[in-house]
This record gives sequence, structure tokens and C-alpha cells, in this order.
Amino acid sequence: MFNAMNRERCLIACVFGFREATLAYREEAESLQRQLRHLESQFDMLSGQGSSLTQGRRARLAATSIVKGHLANIDDSLSVRNLQASQCFHM
Repeated sequence: MFNAMNRERCLIACVFGFREATLAYREEAESLQRQLRHLESQFDMLSGQGSSLTQGRRARLAATSIVKGHLANIDDSLSVRNLQASQCFHM
């Protein structure tokens, strides 16, 4: 009878232990899910910022290229005018 009572107490202790462990695991899982949602929102925000920076950089590179092309055309026309002026003075 003593053994039966000990087994029953052990079984009750095990059941309560399992319940406590289950609750602890559920709380940890909920905490991890909250952290995951937070990290996902941070990732989305940073991805958006990265995309904006990349698009801005591409736009700046395109604008720089266009300006360099215009400057090259101006430089060429000034060179032509300079040659024409030099020819007028040497005549």
C-alpha cells in the first residue's frame, strides 16, 4: 500500500511537472513569436530603405551621366570656337 501511495504521488507530481513545463514552453513560444513579428517588421522596414537608397543611387548615376554628356558637348563646342578664334587671329 505504501508503494501504491508513492506511485500515486509520483504520478501526480509528474502530471503537475508536465503542466508547468507545458505552460513554460507555451510562454516561451509566444515570446519567440512576438520577437519574430518584431524582427520581420524591422526587416521589411530595412528592405524598403535599402530599395529606396538603391533607386536613389541609380537616379543619381543617371543624372550624373546625363550632366557629363552635356558637359562633354559644351567642351567640344568651346574647343571648336577656340579653334575658329585662333584661325581668325592668325590670318
